[in-house]
Amino acid sequence: MICSTIADLLGMQCFPLNDSGSIAMLDTPFSFADGDDFPVFVESSAGQVRFFDDGMVMLHFLGAGLRLDDRRKTKFLRKTAEPHGVRLTDEGVLEVWAVDGQAPVAFAKYMSALLAIVEWERANSDLDTDLTMFIEEVGLCLRSWRPSSKIIPLPTYSGITRQSYSLDYVVDGEPYIASGSHPNTISAAIKKILDIKSLPENSDLSFTVVVDDRSNPDVLNKDGMVLQAVAKVLPFTRLERLANASPISH
Repeated sequence: MICSTIADLLGMQCFPLNDSGSIAMLDTPFSFADGDDFPVFVESSAGQVRFFDDGMVMLHFLGAGLRLDDRRKTKFLRKTAEPHGVRLTDEGVLEVWAVDGQAPVAFAKYMSALLAIVEWERANSDLDTDLTMFIEEVGLCLRSWRPSSKIIPLPTYSGITRQSYSLDYVVDGEPYIASGSHPNTISAAIKKILDIKSLPENSDLSFTVVVDDRSNPDVLNKDGMVLQAVAKVLPFTRLERLANASPISH
């Protein structure tokens, strides 16, 4: 019977995140345009249920290069989610609460809000043009610097939270992330790396983050020190020099 396999058929799974099973993550077939999975977490407490994103939507946009360091810059998330009954908390979490009997309604509201945010992102795709161009520049330099290496774009890795991440490149098995110089963008890269490396099968992965230091040469003096605790840091100006010194560039 199709009903007995409907969850597998639709790509829906549930993973408990604590011993009591009161908090879980739902794996759905929905994703953002770049392949990042929809973050769907559910919590049951005192006769109520909450669907929330644990800040992952903010992390997605930070990773795309958007600056979300004040309420004015996160207004687009509130305006997109609130018509569907979902609020953005001061901590940057999208959430909706309901009594247990209204859980299906709350789930529908939550998914409608996330789908609306994806549509907003598609309609405003020019906002991350600068980061997209930077990622392409990083790719060109990597290929020039290491012409004999196997370089694959958009590798996907899972984290301990079972969130799926599309990174920028993998070079001979080593993941590379292209990052802007803003502290929020660097923080987003750190959070991704920590989540991925916390999964036991990823513990031996070695990450390299290419930071765009062209407009802010001092960025690595402060934020880079934190980043170096979880990954190798390669300033883009140095990557350019390595690429230009390669025989293939001549």
